[in-house]
Amino acid sequence: MFSPANILEVDSLSKRFGGLLAVSGYHVKLAKAEILGLMGPNGAGKTTVLNLLSGLDQPSSGKIQFLGQAIEGLASHVVTRLGLARTFQNLRLFPEMTVLENVMAASLIKGPYSILDAFLQTRKFHRGNRALEKKAVALLDPLGLASDLEQPAGKLPYGKQRRLEIARALATEPKLLLLDEPAAGMVQEEQQDLALLLKQLREEGLSLLVIDHNIAFLTSLCDRIQVMHHGELVAEGLPQEVVKNPVVIEAYLGEEGAL
Repeated sequence: MFSPANILEVDSLSKRFGGLLAVSGYHVKLAKAEILGLMGPNGAGKTTVLNLLSGLDQPSSGKIQFLGQAIEGLASHVVTRLGLARTFQNLRLFPEMTVLENVMAASLIKGPYSILDAFLQTRKFHRGNRALEKKAVALLDPLGLASDLEQPAGKLPYGKQRRLEIARALATEPKLLLLDEPAAGMVQEEQQDLALLLKQLREEGLSLLVIDHNIAFLTSLCDRIQVMHHGELVAEGLPQEVVKNPVVIEAYLGEEGAL
């Protein structure tokens, strides 16, 4: 039975692509306002898990419950409207649109006006646009992008593009945010700022599941960490315990001295 203390419960989740079993028996119980890390070597199945949770791929078997509702089989836009948003390892921005326009566009999934309002340029459309702009500016400010509102997204440095993708995900008003390599391309100071922001979001009640190859970033950020290898979970626990696990060291971290 789904626990009201959890936001997400996954049981026996598997995904097969032809003869390849990309994910086998993945399971998790993610509490509300918890940050969970998911790490593993390339090809371990981490991004496939995020694709399954967010509705981009459909599971071959298993159950996914979000806020007590079964969501396996639902389309990604439906999952997003329910309150589960994600970012991507490969950026999915509108490069010719401004930073502000990118975030406003993401907000339209819960937008305050209809397509007909936009076509007819009604008062509701203009009021809604002003509200969306105000909301977008408020999201961009803590991410250090307030001075880049009118910049085309494609002209931003890579680290700022990463932050813009997070702002776009937050614009959908999620209760659970899945982040795929959010610190990629960021210098250490930017990573530290990002970790502080994500912890603040957690304090405000947001739950997060974070994939990243930066072990120091994950261990400083997460309440718990899971480790995948060859599509299966091989370890789970507190960050300081997981990075010392011999199975994890052998499968992912290499020599213990590299930690």
